Amino acid sequence: MSRSREALTFEYQQLARLAAEYQRRIDLLNAALEEISNAKTAVSELESLQSDEEMLVPLGAGVMARAAYRRGRLLVNIGSGVIVEKDFDEVKSFLESREKSVRDTINKLSLEYQKILSRLAEIEKQLG
Repeated sequence: MSRSREALTFEYQQLARLAAEYQRRIDLLNAALEEISNAKTAVSELESLQSDEEMLVPLGAGVMARAAYRRGRLLVNIGSGVIVEKDFDEVKSFLESREKSVRDTINKLSLEYQKILSRLAEIEKQLG
C-alpha cells in the first residue's frame, strides 16, 4: 500500500470515529431537547392546577404517587446541584433559554458532522 493510500486510510478511520462521536453527542442533545419539551408541557399543566388539587407524580419504573399541589414556586436545578425557586414565568423562560442553547449546539455539531461526512465521501472516492 502506498504511503498516500495509508495516510488516507488512517484519516478515514479517524474521521469515522469522530463522526460516530458527533452522532452520539447529537443523539444525547436530542434526548435533552425531548426532556425540555416534556418539562415545558408539565409546567404548563401544573400551572393550570388549583391549589391542593391532586395529581399523580411518576417516581420511575411505572410507579406513581398521589400528591396534592400547593400553588407557588417551582424548584429548578440550575447546574452543579444548585437548586433555586422560580415562579412559572421564570421557569418557562429558563426552559426556553436551555432549549435555545441546546438547539444552537445541535446546529453547530450538525454542521461539523456534515463536513466530516463530506470528507469521508471524498476519501472513499480516492480510495476507490
